[in-house]
Amino acid sequence: MKERTHFWSAAVFTGLISQVSALEIIFRYDLDTENFFDQADAREALEVAASFYENLIVDELEAIDPNNFSGGTQQSWVPLYLEPDITSGNNSREISTAVDLVVPENTIIIFAGGRNLATFGQGGPGGAQARSGNIAWFNQIFNRGEPGAITFNGGFSTENTDTGPWGGSIFFDTDRAWNFSTTDPAANSGIDFLSAALHEIGHVLGIGHAIPQSSWSTHTSGSQFEGLLATSSNNGTNPPLDLNLTHWSNSTPNSRTLALFGRQHGDLQRPLMQSTLTPASTAQFTVPTDLDIAALRDIGWELADTPTPFKVTLNLDSATPSIDIPTVTGTHYQVHHSSALETFAPIGPEIIGDGTIQNWPDTTTSAARAFYRVEACLAPSGETQNVKSSPQATARISAPSEELDLPAIPPTAAPIVPMMRVLPNLMRGISIAFSPGLSLYSPSSFISS
Repeated sequence: MKERTHFWSAAVFTGLISQVSALEIIFRYDLDTENFFDQADAREALEVAASFYENLIVDELEAIDPNNFSGGTQQSWVPLYLEPDITSGNNSREISTAVDLVVPENTIIIFAGGRNLATFGQGGPGGAQARSGNIAWFNQIFNRGEPGAITFNGGFSTENTDTGPWGGSIFFDTDRAWNFSTTDPAANSGIDFLSAALHEIGHVLGIGHAIPQSSWSTHTSGSQFEGLLATSSNNGTNPPLDLNLTHWSNSTPNSRTLALFGRQHGDLQRPLMQSTLTPASTAQFTVPTDLDIAALRDIGWELADTPTPFKVTLNLDSATPSIDIPTVTGTHYQVHHSSALETFAPIGPEIIGDGTIQNWPDTTTSAARAFYRVEACLAPSGETQNVKSSPQATARISAPSEELDLPAIPPTAAPIVPMMRVLPNLMRGISIAFSPGLSLYSPSSFISS
C-alpha cells in the first residue's frame, strides 16, 4: 500500500482573508447617573462583549455629521433614549449632552449606564429628533445610506429589509452583585455580566425591535419569527417568540454555540436572546448561538465570512483522512483538493452549514500526498457578491439584505428578566419634528417585569 502524506494548507481561516469593513462600537457614559461604570472591570467586560460584534459585522454605514452634510450644509439633531422602568407617561428622553452628535462611518454609539431596575438589564436602539434640515437629512439619521432601510417620504416605510442605526442605550441593574470576569463565569457568586452585555448589545442591533417599521417586525408573524435563516437554524421550524415579540420564547429549543469565551463550537445551549438569564454563577458563559447569528443576518446585517476564527481539524487516524469543519447556518462549505499545491479543484458536494461541526471524509484521494483548503460561501439568497482569495484559502462573500432598527421614532428597550415573566408592551407615541411645523408619531415598545 502506497504511503500517503496529507497536509492541511489553511488550518486557520481568519486572518488569511481581509474584510471589506468592520463595525466599531463606541461606548459613552453620559447617562450613567448611578456611576455603575466607574467600576473599571465593568467597562472592560462591556468592551470585550462589544468586540465580538465588532469582528462579526462588516456592514458599511454612512456617517451622521450635522456639521458636514450634503455639500457642507449645517444640520441639527439630538439622540433619544428610553429611561428604564417608567411605566406611565412618556419615558423618551433627549440625551442633552449629545446634541448634534457626530457618528463616524461604520460606527455605532451606545450610551451605557446603571439604574435600579426590576430586571438584570435593558437595552434597545436609539431614537432621534431632527431639529433642522430636510427629508434627506432626516433619512440620513434613520438609515445611514442603507438601501432597503427605513425612509420617510410623506410617511415611514414599512416591510423594511435593511438596517442602519446610529446606536442606542443599555442599562444594567445597580442593585445586584455582578461577576465581571470575561474568562471565568464562576469567578464569584454574582450574575454573569458578560452574557448580559452580549444580550443587550444584541437588542441595540435590532433583535427584538418590535415596532412596525423595524425589519425584525418584517419577519414576525403572530408569535413566530419567520426569517429564513433562523427557521433553518431551528430545524426548519419558525422560532417561537415571547408574548412581547422581543425575545425568543423560553420554549425555543437549544441552539449550537459558537467557539467563544471558552465554549466549544456546536455545543447545545439556550439561545442568547431568550428573555431569562441564570441568576447564579454557572460553569459556562451564555454566548451567541447559531440561531442568534442567523437572526442578525435575517434582519439585514452583513456579517463576516465566518463568525469566529475558522479552524478546521485534519484527522489522520484511519486510512481515510477526514476534516472536521465548524459550520454555521446560511454558509456553504466546499473542500478543494490538490496533489501538488499547483491547482486546487473542488472535491465532493458542498457542505450545508447547520451550526454543528461536520466531518468530511476524503474517500476519493489515492495520491501519495494531498493538500486541502475549504471555501466558505455566505449566500443566504443564493447569490455571491464578490470573491476573495489568498494563497491558502478562498471565501466567497454574499451581501444579505440589510435592515433597520428604527432609531428615529422613539427608542426601544428590551430587558433580560430574572424570571419567566414579562408584562405586556406599553405602547407610546412620540413627536418627531424634522422641519418647522411638521411632526410625526409612531409607537414604541417598552417592557418591564
